[in-house]
Amino acid sequence: MLTPPSLATALAEACLPEHHVGELRVLDPACGTGRLLVAARSVAARRGLTIACVGVECEPALAAIARDALPGATIHTGDAMALPRTEHFDVILMNPPYRGRMRKGDAQATKRASALEARFGSLVGPYTDPSTGFMLLAAAHLARAGRLGAIVPVSIVAARDARPARTHLAARLRTLDCWMPTNKFDADVRTVCLVLEQGDTEGPCDWASRLAAAAGVPGVTAPARATIGDVATATADFRDEYYALQTHVVEQHTDASAVPLITCGLIDPGASRHGSRRVKAYGRTWTAPAVRRHADIQAQLQARLVPKVLVATQTRIIEPLA
Repeated sequence: MLTPPSLATALAEACLPEHHVGELRVLDPACGTGRLLVAARSVAARRGLTIACVGVECEPALAAIARDALPGATIHTGDAMALPRTEHFDVILMNPPYRGRMRKGDAQATKRASALEARFGSLVGPYTDPSTGFMLLAAAHLARAGRLGAIVPVSIVAARDARPARTHLAARLRTLDCWMPTNKFDADVRTVCLVLEQGDTEGPCDWASRLAAAAGVPGVTAPARATIGDVATATADFRDEYYALQTHVVEQHTDASAVPLITCGLIDPGASRHGSRRVKAYGRTWTAPAVRRHADIQAQLQARLVPKVLVATQTRIIEPLA
């Protein structure tokens, strides 16, 4: 997945210092065609900095392109895991691989995941995105007061299986910046840009809260011991409800007092498509299905006709509707 030049420049500008005495060592452990290192050279030239670029790329063809694009740079063909553990860098920029071992037919991804597990142990697991492992690898090669700029899947900020790595990183690096790029990638992956610096940390990782605030999500202060169960119940209607309603479903225009029937297929994030999207239920297609009020199902109706959040559970993305 090639890094858009504008995003590569933005990441380099965020990580390279305005002033520096001596030579800066800059690494991209998954350099591809070298776009991030090219951007680093350009930013360094504008700021009057001297840098030495080092890249690592497992694909020989891509490594060859990077060498052509970066005369004088050191471009290794191989695995970044082979870097000497004593080697450290002032700036590390990366847009690492996202494909894990769960993708069939990708022997390279399986080999990479196994190597990361062997080095970092319980910090990575079978379901940990490989980019999270690259974050750990980069942190291990960061020089004192060095900066890490990474473009990684947004799932890293909150995914359960990335929690051990987040905790490890937060204890060693402080967050300078965190944003979601507007650039579109070829791969169908939402990404986040992280800029981290080695030094005094600020406590628990706050990437998720930073992104939420940037997206306009309002802050919520909940009682320390409150749970959803204190204010609501949860249920999953299935076989009993399905058959109980079957003989009472009609098109809504035929009975003004009927209650709209909302199926998973009619729920979009925050919106109901009832009446605007045809849906299949009980072996036929409906325009606006509804349930007639009847004594046989009065108990079910009373239990459901309350303020609630409907959740579509049979879709690839969990979609709620208030």
